[in-house]
Amino acid sequence: MAFDEFSKLIVGMVKETGFQLGNSFLVMIGALLSMSGCGNIVIGLTSKGEIGNPILGIILLPLGIFLYSLAQKNYDKHKSM
Repeated sequence: MAFDEFSKLIVGMVKETGFQLGNSFLVMIGALLSMSGCGNIVIGLTSKGEIGNPILGIILLPLGIFLYSLAQKNYDKHKSM
């Protein structure tokens, strides 16, 4: 194998690893925000007089869902290439 072919192979592997790492990070952050949003909504609704937790949950839940769907679209687009 020539060195040019080897270096192209390594660069391709590094690019793929970087993409998968970034996409996995988006999925992880999306899942954490979604779980945190659900938890804040439940805790806020069961506590007496606390309005901050449900509001925070209402903000975090759609943000987490958006990040998760963004990661899914990135993966689907990358897979079709």
